[in-house]
Amino acid sequence: MKTDLILYFKETIGSSELLILIISMLPVVELRGSIPWGILVEDLSWQKSLTISLFGNFIISVPILTILDPLRIYFSKFKYFNTLIIFIDKRSLKKSKIIKKYGHLGLIIFVGIPMPITGVWTGCVASNLLKINKYKAMISIFFGLILSSIITTKLTLMGYYYLG
Repeated sequence: MKTDLILYFKETIGSSELLILIISMLPVVELRGSIPWGILVEDLSWQKSLTISLFGNFIISVPILTILDPLRIYFSKFKYFNTLIIFIDKRSLKKSKIIKKYGHLGLIIFVGIPMPITGVWTGCVASNLLKINKYKAMISIFFGLILSSIITTKLTLMGYYYLG
Protein backbone atom coordinates (compact mmCIF):
# COMPACT_ATOMS: atom_id res chain seq x y z
CA MET A 1 0.00 0.00 0.00
CA LYS A 2 2.81 2.45 0.87
CA THR A 3 4.51 1.57 -2.41
CA ASP A 4 1.26 2.18 -4.31
CA LEU A 5 0.93 5.58 -2.67
CA ILE A 6 4.49 6.52 -3.59
CA LEU A 7 3.98 5.33 -7.17
CA TYR A 8 0.79 7.40 -7.35
CA PHE A 9 2.72 10.48 -6.22
CA LYS A 10 5.47 9.76 -8.74
CA GLU A 11 2.93 9.61 -11.56
CA THR A 12 1.34 12.84 -10.32
CA ILE A 13 4.63 14.66 -9.75
CA GLY A 14 6.41 13.26 -12.77
CA SER A 15 9.89 13.87 -11.37
CA SER A 16 12.08 11.36 -9.55
CA GLU A 17 14.02 14.17 -7.91
CA LEU A 18 10.95 15.91 -6.53
CA LEU A 19 9.59 12.58 -5.28
CA ILE A 20 12.84 11.89 -3.41
CA LEU A 21 12.71 15.39 -1.92
CA ILE A 22 9.14 14.81 -0.66
CA ILE A 23 9.91 11.32 0.72
CA SER A 24 12.88 12.73 2.64
CA MET A 25 10.58 15.20 4.41
CA LEU A 26 8.11 12.59 5.65
CA PRO A 27 8.17 11.64 9.34
CA VAL A 28 9.49 8.15 10.10
CA VAL A 29 10.73 7.62 6.51
CA GLU A 30 13.01 10.65 6.14
CA LEU A 31 16.29 10.06 4.28
CA ARG A 32 16.48 6.50 5.60
CA GLY A 33 13.81 5.74 3.02
CA SER A 34 14.46 8.34 0.34
CA ILE A 35 18.11 7.46 -0.32
CA PRO A 36 17.46 3.74 -0.97
CA TRP A 37 14.34 4.59 -2.97
CA GLY A 38 16.28 7.05 -5.12
CA ILE A 39 19.14 4.64 -5.77
CA LEU A 40 17.27 1.34 -6.06
CA VAL A 41 13.86 2.30 -7.47
CA GLU A 42 14.37 5.61 -9.27
CA ASP A 43 17.83 4.63 -10.53
CA LEU A 44 19.36 7.96 -9.53
CA SER A 45 23.07 8.18 -8.81
CA TRP A 46 23.95 7.80 -5.16
CA GLN A 47 25.34 11.34 -5.17
CA LYS A 48 22.10 12.83 -6.47
CA SER A 49 19.92 10.74 -4.15
CA LEU A 50 22.07 11.63 -1.13
CA THR A 51 22.16 15.36 -1.94
CA ILE A 52 18.42 15.70 -2.57
CA SER A 53 17.55 13.62 0.50
CA LEU A 54 19.93 15.54 2.75
CA PHE A 55 18.53 18.86 1.55
CA GLY A 56 14.89 17.78 1.91
CA ASN A 57 15.36 16.22 5.31
CA PHE A 58 17.18 19.29 6.63
CA ILE A 59 14.81 21.97 5.29
CA ILE A 60 11.88 20.32 7.06
CA SER A 61 13.67 20.83 10.39
CA VAL A 62 13.44 24.62 10.06
CA PRO A 63 9.64 24.89 10.16
CA ILE A 64 9.39 22.07 12.72
CA LEU A 65 11.70 23.86 15.16
CA THR A 66 10.11 27.23 14.44
CA ILE A 67 6.44 26.34 14.91
CA LEU A 68 6.64 23.51 17.43
CA ASP A 69 6.05 25.64 20.55
CA PRO A 70 3.10 27.63 19.15
CA LEU A 71 1.49 24.44 17.82
CA ARG A 72 2.00 22.62 21.10
CA ILE A 73 0.41 25.49 23.05
CA TYR A 74 -2.55 25.82 20.68
CA PHE A 75 -3.37 22.12 20.32
CA SER A 76 -2.88 21.31 24.01
CA LYS A 77 -6.18 23.12 24.63
CA PHE A 78 -8.04 20.25 22.96
CA LYS A 79 -8.36 17.00 24.88
CA TYR A 80 -7.61 14.61 22.00
CA PHE A 81 -4.62 16.60 20.76
CA ASN A 82 -3.31 17.13 24.28
CA THR A 83 -3.31 13.35 24.80
CA LEU A 84 -1.42 12.94 21.52
CA ILE A 85 1.07 15.67 22.45
CA ILE A 86 1.72 14.03 25.82
CA PHE A 87 2.28 10.66 24.11
CA ILE A 88 4.72 12.14 21.56
CA ASP A 89 6.55 14.11 24.24
CA LYS A 90 6.96 11.06 26.49
CA ARG A 91 8.16 8.91 23.61
CA SER A 92 10.60 11.58 22.46
CA LEU A 93 11.99 12.16 25.95
CA LYS A 94 12.34 8.41 26.50
CA LYS A 95 14.36 8.08 23.30
CA SER A 96 16.42 11.21 23.94
CA LYS A 97 18.53 10.07 26.89
CA ILE A 98 21.67 10.42 24.78
CA ILE A 99 20.76 14.05 24.03
CA LYS A 100 20.28 14.78 27.74
CA LYS A 101 23.62 13.21 28.55
CA TYR A 102 25.78 14.63 25.75
CA GLY A 103 23.92 17.76 24.61
CA HIS A 104 24.69 18.79 21.04
CA LEU A 105 26.95 15.81 20.40
CA GLY A 106 24.12 13.59 21.63
CA LEU A 107 21.72 15.27 19.20
CA ILE A 108 24.16 14.66 16.34
CA ILE A 109 24.40 10.99 17.29
CA PHE A 110 20.63 10.69 17.83
CA VAL A 111 19.82 12.09 14.39
CA GLY A 112 22.85 10.45 12.77
CA ILE A 113 22.13 6.83 13.61
CA PRO A 114 19.56 5.70 11.02
CA MET A 115 17.26 3.67 13.26
CA PRO A 116 13.49 3.69 13.75
CA ILE A 117 12.25 6.56 15.95
CA THR A 118 15.41 8.59 15.51
CA GLY A 119 15.91 11.30 12.97
CA VAL A 120 14.97 14.89 12.31
CA TRP A 121 11.34 14.84 13.44
CA THR A 122 12.02 13.17 16.79
CA GLY A 123 15.28 15.10 17.19
CA CYS A 124 13.41 18.38 16.74
CA VAL A 125 10.77 17.42 19.30
CA ALA A 126 13.42 16.23 21.78
CA SER A 127 15.60 19.33 21.36
CA ASN A 128 12.51 21.48 21.86
CA LEU A 129 11.50 19.63 25.03
CA LEU A 130 15.05 19.83 26.36
CA LYS A 131 15.13 23.58 25.62
CA ILE A 132 18.14 23.41 23.30
CA ASN A 133 18.75 26.66 21.41
CA LYS A 134 16.99 26.35 18.02
CA TYR A 135 19.93 27.55 15.96
CA LYS A 136 22.39 25.25 17.71
CA ALA A 137 19.88 22.42 17.37
CA MET A 138 19.70 23.06 13.59
CA ILE A 139 23.49 22.84 13.33
CA SER A 140 23.55 19.59 15.34
CA ILE A 141 20.69 18.18 13.27
CA PHE A 142 22.52 19.06 10.05
CA PHE A 143 25.69 17.25 11.16
CA GLY A 144 23.57 14.32 12.30
CA LEU A 145 21.93 14.21 8.89
CA ILE A 146 25.32 14.14 7.18
CA LEU A 147 26.26 11.14 9.33
CA SER A 148 22.93 9.42 8.71
CA SER A 149 23.06 10.03 4.96
CA ILE A 150 26.56 8.56 4.72
CA ILE A 151 25.57 5.46 6.72
CA THR A 152 22.33 4.99 4.77
CA THR A 153 24.05 5.43 1.40
CA LYS A 154 26.87 3.02 2.31
CA LEU A 155 24.40 0.38 3.54
CA THR A 156 22.25 0.80 0.43
CA LEU A 157 25.21 0.48 -1.93
CA MET A 158 26.62 -2.51 -0.01
CA GLY A 159 23.24 -4.23 -0.10
CA TYR A 160 22.87 -3.52 -3.80
CA TYR A 161 26.39 -4.76 -4.53
CA TYR A 162 26.17 -7.94 -2.47
CA LEU A 163 22.49 -8.79 -2.92
CA GLY A 164 21.52 -6.99 -6.11
